[in-house]
This record gives sequence, C-alpha cells and structure tokens, in this order.
Amino acid sequence: AGVSNPEAKFAVAMEAGLLEPAELLDLANCLEGSRHAVEHIAHLPSPSYPLLHAHIERVPIFQDLEAAVHHVLDDNGSVLDRASPRLPVLRKAIDRAEQQLATAVAKLLAEPEVRKSLAYPNPTRRGERTVLAVKMGYRHAVPGILHAVSQTGQTHYVEPTPWIPLSNDLVQAKFEERSEVELI
Repeated sequence: AGVSNPEAKFAVAMEAGLLEPAELLDLANCLEGSRHAVEHIAHLPSPSYPLLHAHIERVPIFQDLEAAVHHVLDDNGSVLDRASPRLPVLRKAIDRAEQQLATAVAKLLAEPEVRKSLAYPNPTRRGERTVLAVKMGYRHAVPGILHAVSQTGQTHYVEPTPWIPLSNDLVQAKFEERSEVELI
C-alpha cells in the first residue's frame, strides 16, 4: 500500500463530512503504510536510531479504522455487498430491474414494424434512460417519450411506453443503492 499525504482528504472530510470510497481507501492505505513504517522502525536497534524511535512513539495507529475500511471496500475502492445488510438487496433489485428492461427491449425489437422504423438497430442511452433511435416519419410506430432529436432532425430518440415503468424502477433502485453507499 502506498503512502500519500492525507491532509487534503481530512480537510475535505471535515468540511463536507463525506469522502468518496476511493478517497477513503487512499486514507486507509496511508494509515496502513504509516503503521508498517512504525512497525519496521520499532524493530530497528534503538541505540542506532534514537531519533526515529522517539518519533514513532508519537505516531497514532488506527488499525481498527484500516480494518473497517478494508472490510467494506475492495482494492479498487468499490463498496462491497457486505458493507451493509441492505446493499446486496438493493443490488439484486438493480439486477432484476435491468433484466426486466432487457427482456422488454428484446420483445419490442422483435417486432418487424418497430425494427423498420429504427435509424439504428440497437437501443442507446439518453441520460439514465434506454431509448430507440427512430427515423423521422416513423415516430408513430414507437409510442413513448421523446427524449431528444438529432441535429439533422432525422432521428428521434424515443423511450417506448412499455419501458417507462421498468426504467423508472431501475433508476429508483440505482438511486437507493447510491444513497446506501453514501451512508456507508
């Protein structure tokens, strides 16, 4: 684990009361690196390194904090399911909502009238919403919410009506998961 200066991260945490998971992991890694340095110096002969030994006595060790952070974050700073009882439930809800939306997408794309109305064969994204690129003149073939129009006006990005409640469920599940991660 590398050691970085945690001063700026502490300042942000004190002001905002929140650290991003990657920042928290950096902080834990810094604490761990400091602890390893103290442990290494403690094994050096005291008479040969009296100043180092005098300084390490003032270095605080936060091994419980390190362990707590490493218990809830993986090595990339992603929050693990075990971080809270609610998190795996929320992530399963996201998976379920994504699967339901994928099924609805496949069902609609199987319709020949819909396929011929598309400017592109695959769905795309507008924000957090899954949409179809519908050719101008075929807008009636795909009822739903118009999210955008291309610069040329030839393509309309439409979220088909059957997908709207499924997308709402997915957006809500992702919001709840993000809120839980922030809480952690």
